[in-house]
Amino acid sequence: MHRGNVSIDRPAYFTDRQINSSTVRMPDASNFQIRSGYRDKRAFAEFFVDNMVSLGGFDIRKNDMPFVSNRMNSTRIGLEGKYYLKSFPALGFHANLWNTIAGRNVGQSAGFLTGVDYILELRSKSSK
Repeated sequence: MHRGNVSIDRPAYFTDRQINSSTVRMPDASNFQIRSGYRDKRAFAEFFVDNMVSLGGFDIRKNDMPFVSNRMNSTRIGLEGKYYLKSFPALGFHANLWNTIAGRNVGQSAGFLTGVDYILELRSKSSK
């Protein structure tokens, strides 16, 4: 992942040295996932491992606030699934659960999402 610079609302900041600028250079990051599961025309269920590693930055210091360019590494595991209705195939339901199992400057947390998907066809069936 290539990250662009960000602007902060102060004229200087400290990382491992004093920087007299409101522009912060963000470190790039790498991300990969491994997924395995079941998939057919209307549904899928997958187990995944997601790993993100900052390619630079610095650690959060004691007695200091986190900063936008801190080094942040994490490993998450989770389950994801989606199901489209047989009677109404444009309508689907989506769910995802995950847990952060390891990290650097990242809290060990769990999360979930749910959603409804609708496939909107922009072409008429006769033009296919």
